[in-house]
Amino acid sequence: MSPVAKLIKQYTSFVRLYPVVSNVLQGLILFSIADIAAQVITNRSANHPDAPIRLTRILGAAIFGSFYSGLLITSWIRFLDSILPSDHGVNAKVVLKVILTIFAFGLVGNGANVYVRQRVTPSPHHTSFHHTLHVMPAVFLNDLKLFPVADLICYSAIKPEFRPAFTGVVSLCWNTYISIVANEEH
Repeated sequence: MSPVAKLIKQYTSFVRLYPVVSNVLQGLILFSIADIAAQVITNRSANHPDAPIRLTRILGAAIFGSFYSGLLITSWIRFLDSILPSDHGVNAKVVLKVILTIFAFGLVGNGANVYVRQRVTPSPHHTSFHHTLHVMPAVFLNDLKLFPVADLICYSAIKPEFRPAFTGVVSLCWNTYISIVANEEH
């Protein structure tokens, strides 16, 4: 067995044995990576490539990510799977799951994501609530460009125990974007 196949087998076993722990760790790691990437991108685009990476901001993103991605999104996916069980393939139940997820996380979840990230690193340039209201129309429209398709794939083609991991990986670039939007200065 190749080293990659062995690693995949170990990961699969870990996810099946410890689904909550694996999802919390995944949220912590992916939100940290996304925030680091956001800070690097922001520093470079502002012509400050040597600006320090703010560890408190990364820590805040990691804690929020472990809760948001590791517990909330995971619980949401499992809840939908329990009330709308469906086999692989696109059907009415899968489409309903996608629509419900758009409202739960496209609107409410993204708003919370932007707001909490600002509270972790408050800016003198804007207040959290007003900034969240200002950026949410664009965030929601951008969410609609990515997540309906990703959610359709998730609910129709991914095994239930791996749906949170799939969503987490898809969300890596998304959370980099959210971190930039939440911390941008106007």
